Parts: sequence; C-alpha cells; structure tokens
Amino acid sequence: LTQNENIAAVSRDPKRTVPPSDVDGKEVVTEITNLTDLPRKRNLGENTPLGIETVQASALWDIPSKEQIGICVVDTGYDLGHIDLPIDNVSGTNSTQFGPWFVDEHSHGTHCAGVIGAITNNGLGISSCMGNNNNFYFHVVKAMDSEGNGSGASIMAAIRGCAKAGTKIISVSLGGGSSVPAEADFYRRKFEEGFLIIAAAGNDG
Repeated sequence: LTQNENIAAVSRDPKRTVPPSDVDGKEVVTEITNLTDLPRKRNLGENTPLGIETVQASALWDIPSKEQIGICVVDTGYDLGHIDLPIDNVSGTNSTQFGPWFVDEHSHGTHCAGVIGAITNNGLGISSCMGNNNNFYFHVVKAMDSEGNGSGASIMAAIRGCAKAGTKIISVSLGGGSSVPAEADFYRRKFEEGFLIIAAAGNDG
C-alpha cells in the first residue's frame, strides 16, 4: 500500500472502546415492525443529573429554537424501547458490521443519548441537556459492538454517516489509545467543514 501513489498514508487502526455494559439480563429490542408495539421500560421518578445543573442547561429549556437542531450520536446504538427517550424525530444509519442502529445491546449509546435528549418533565428517568424535545432531532450511527468495541476507522465511517444525514453536531463518547495521523487529519477537515464533534475527555482523570 505504501507504494500506491493513490494512497496518501497508511497507519494502524486504533481500538476505540466505551465502559463495560450494564444490560446483562435486560430485555433488548432487536427488531421493529411498529413503533406503537415497542416495550416501554418503566423508571419511576425523574431526577436532574448534577452535570445538567452544572452547565445550567435548564436555562435554555424554554427557549424555542428557530429550527430543529440535528444531533448525531456515534456509539453502541439507541434503545427505541426506552421509556425516557424520544421515538419521534429519531433516525439512524444501520451498520453492516455492527447491525441496526435501534438495537443497543450494550447500553452506552442509549445512556449518552439520554444525557443529551431524554424526555424532560415527564416524571420519569432523568432531565436532559436539551430539555425541549421539539428543538432537536436525533440521528444515530452504530459504530461499536455489543462489548463496546470499535476502531478509529469505524468511528470515522460513522461520522461520515452523520454528515450524509445532514447533522453537524456529533457526540463521540469513547476512549482508546493514542491517535494516528489519519484520524488527526480527518477531524481537522471536519472542523474546517463546520462540524462540532464533542468527544469524551475520559473517565480516568
């Protein structure tokens, strides 16, 4: 490959991961025929996470947006059967490698989507950053497997899926080893193209 004049660079594909799953023994939606038939999982009571209060997200909940903001979640999927997550205004891109976007056998992607856009003021689950579900829509691209494992290449491919769907705010909450030049170049180009990619700072300090 290094001798091919059509290839700019060759590098290893670094592993990308999310924390261990907590869905063992829980029901997982694996196929959807009718949205009204989804099992809605109950979680009594609603609380506001400390992080939501810290960034004062609630100050924006009652301010209507001029247009719906597209937010793309690149992760392990999205549980459409979750009682505290939107069903409407949610789309996704299936992965030939990792399966349907609406199946989350790990739960990390569902968790991240909840922090961003869980249904607020419904007396269930948590309040979210966005608060007002009329202000945004989700697009989900599954880029990691049921064990929470992916790679630099799978994440970059997912971000291309976000771009193709027209979303320019992208959540990428994961970890891994050091980056490679191909990744650095990719993210720099996306920034120059006007994308806001919000990445995890890590859970270890």
